[in-house]
Amino acid sequence: MIKKIVRVISDNDTMNFGKFKVFTATDLVDLDKSYIRWVYYNMEWVTFTDSILKRVGIVDFISKPGIDIKKWKEIKNTFNDTSEDIAASLRNEKGIRVSNSYKTEKNMQNKSKLMHRNRTRIT
Repeated sequence: MIKKIVRVISDNDTMNFGKFKVFTATDLVDLDKSYIRWVYYNMEWVTFTDSILKRVGIVDFISKPGIDIKKWKEIKNTFNDTSEDIAASLRNEKGIRVSNSYKTEKNMQNKSKLMHRNRTRIT
């Protein structure tokens, strides 16, 4: 039998998956708490430290590895901050935009500057 390894994400860990893969857990607590809740209840191989779970309003822990989609459906509308409008306004307020390719606009700008700087001029 294969033992499943559960990744425990702490405050300064980068997500490394999904549409917010370049963000840390602390960034997501500020940007989109509902995403952390969704990941917790819907992805069996990922969990967060108790402090992160409490900051996003999760007090009813589930066993990991494991999922609880029924519980997710029960709680997803009980929080006021689950609105996409609120998440979008927070992202805009901080000057962060998540593109379809899952890279932030800021990272793309930095990459563009670096590429421009590394070009050599031929005169």
